[in-house]
Amino acid sequence: MAITLSIFTLNCWGIPFLSKDVPTRMNAIGNFLAQSSFDIVCLQEVWSNTDFELLRTKVQQNLPYSHYFHSGVIGSGLCVFSRHPIQDSLFHQWAVNGYVHKIQHGDWFGGKGVGLCRILVNGEHYVNVYTAHLHAEYDRENDEYLAHRVVQAFDTAQFIKLSSSPQDISLVAGDLNTEPGDNAFHIIKHVPGLHDCQDYIKEELMTNEAVGNTYRLLTAPSADASGKRIDYLLFKPPYGVNVSVKEFGYALPNKVEGLEISYSDHEALYAILSVDRTTKADDKRNCERDAVRREALTTAISTCEEALHDLKVQQRRFIYGVVLSAMLLLVVHVLLPRVLPEGNGIAFGISGAVHLILLLAVVFCLFMATIWHRIELNGINAGKLGMQMSLGKQAAAEAPNHQI
Repeated sequence: MAITLSIFTLNCWGIPFLSKDVPTRMNAIGNFLAQSSFDIVCLQEVWSNTDFELLRTKVQQNLPYSHYFHSGVIGSGLCVFSRHPIQDSLFHQWAVNGYVHKIQHGDWFGGKGVGLCRILVNGEHYVNVYTAHLHAEYDRENDEYLAHRVVQAFDTAQFIKLSSSPQDISLVAGDLNTEPGDNAFHIIKHVPGLHDCQDYIKEELMTNEAVGNTYRLLTAPSADASGKRIDYLLFKPPYGVNVSVKEFGYALPNKVEGLEISYSDHEALYAILSVDRTTKADDKRNCERDAVRREALTTAISTCEEALHDLKVQQRRFIYGVVLSAMLLLVVHVLLPRVLPEGNGIAFGISGAVHLILLLAVVFCLFMATIWHRIELNGINAGKLGMQMSLGKQAAAEAPNHQI
């Protein structure tokens, strides 16, 4: 029996105090979804519980089932709304996700990861819905988070691969912060064997820094002429079952009705999929997909190895920072009392401030050279070993006379 599923995804750009027009836009998003006919809605960057409750209240009639993935300090920002009952949920937080001291970026504080909701459609069909928001790319020319994003991509791919059932359809939606030609996207797509809805239409849909978005010049003053595609709707068909993309495109108007603002700095996507269990899919080995998977994993392993080498360099720098800060602290402790006049309140305040700053520098550099170094080292190593295992398994499967 064939079933039809419609899915919607949007990065809502709901950063408290930083994103523009959040209350107005959240209201508009909620009003639109309340009048929609989507079966499943995946949202990212809903950072405020107040915004999530607002959306849940507005869509209660047509999307009565919902789940927010709590994680980290401020929450993952990920939530799912569904027309059909959500049977189970699970959140997998990534081992590496930016740096705690990079407050201006903030990814670490979100405790980012991939969320899974298992949804029962029409009382008999299980659908695994995955939603994720990978670490942002702040500087493409000098991307200090490349290894983190590659490990996140492989972690997500493995999570999808190992938690999805061959008998049920899996849907993946979210802001992956990686473009179609990037290695991280190839890993997410090809390791678990996903299909990209974009491949079923001719026009490429740009989802960030898009022409016509009112926030384009605000968030990306030097944006490319056509924007970029970093938001996706992917799916994994059940084994031996045909899944076709009936529709795929932008889900929202260019601007909120009656206002001169867009719904978000990202564009929303929607897809309508038909799952036909009466038609068998072509299950022949796709050599091209295997080649892309192998190349993606090989490149990712190299990225991890480069990151591990850089970690050693960074650790030495922080150790030098500990030694230098400690020496300066000792010098200041000895010399300042001799230079500054006694009994002077201002002089005492200056001395205390200098001592505090140098002490904090010692503690920070020591933390980064020891505890944080081990956390990042173990996270990247775990990803690298998993990639090597996956690559070795594929190589064994492709051997002419391999033995198990």
